[in-house]
Amino acid sequence: MIISKVLPAIQRPVHNQWSTFDKLVADLLRDVNQPSGSAQYPPTNIIETATAWRIELVVPGLRKEDLTIELKDNQLTIAAQKTAEKVEGEKVRLREFSLLQFTRRFQLPEAVDQAQIEARCEAGILTLQLPKRAEALPQQPRRLEIA
Repeated sequence: MIISKVLPAIQRPVHNQWSTFDKLVADLLRDVNQPSGSAQYPPTNIIETATAWRIELVVPGLRKEDLTIELKDNQLTIAAQKTAEKVEGEKVRLREFSLLQFTRRFQLPEAVDQAQIEARCEAGILTLQLPKRAEALPQQPRRLEIA
């Protein structure tokens, strides 16, 4: 009984040491042409105002030519793909980023005026402006006459 209570406590530190060692070996043997980062999606903000929604994605180093934005069946798809350029005569000693690829999908509310959606990319931020349709905008109260 005492052994079964003590043994797990002894096994845990040994397991942690080996997993740390395995990670160290994997990092040392990793191909330098492969990125070590594994971010799947860029950080994203979604902001709503009375008249529109705004989607902001952090996309540093991407040009508008690297981005694709599509709209189909109320689904907005934002995709990017960029690879590192190989330069003749250079040897890569460390590469922590080389390939950026992601696809992000957003289901849009019916209230979005799809014909008026605009996108711009400035200073590493992709911004999409999604205006609300006129029927979805807040209405001014009106006074009704009593008959």
